Amino acid sequence: MQKEFFDILRERNEEGATVLLSSHILSEIQRNCTRAAIIRDGRIIACNNVDFLLKTSAKRITVHGTVNLEQLNGVRDRKDSEGSVNFLYSGDMNNLLRTLSSGQVKDLTITEPDLDEVFLHYYEKDGETV
Repeated sequence: MQKEFFDILRERNEEGATVLLSSHILSEIQRNCTRAAIIRDGRIIACNNVDFLLKTSAKRITVHGTVNLEQLNGVRDRKDSEGSVNFLYSGDMNNLLRTLSSGQVKDLTITEPDLDEVFLHYYEKDGETV
């Protein structure tokens, strides 16, 4: 049923209709919309095409191995697990590379954040989500 709904929306849009979709399921927006607006306290705080909103300066970093990130600025949403750490990074890439090179990195993945993470970025205040 949900697939059918989005197929109909896509058809109408291809016919030239403007479709307004309001959803808190950001993966739906990412899959089905070309533009998105983020509303906070009743005001639009960001509005652009979805691809542009996804290209923030932050990167999702996953490091397998051991590395000390305590002195690295720009780290948020850090999740440690046995033998790895995962975090969003919006600091200087040279500082990140220097920090990683001083550790024991077995594997490294750097990806773009998903729309959920971008959305939360707009709701942060002083490093904490509001």
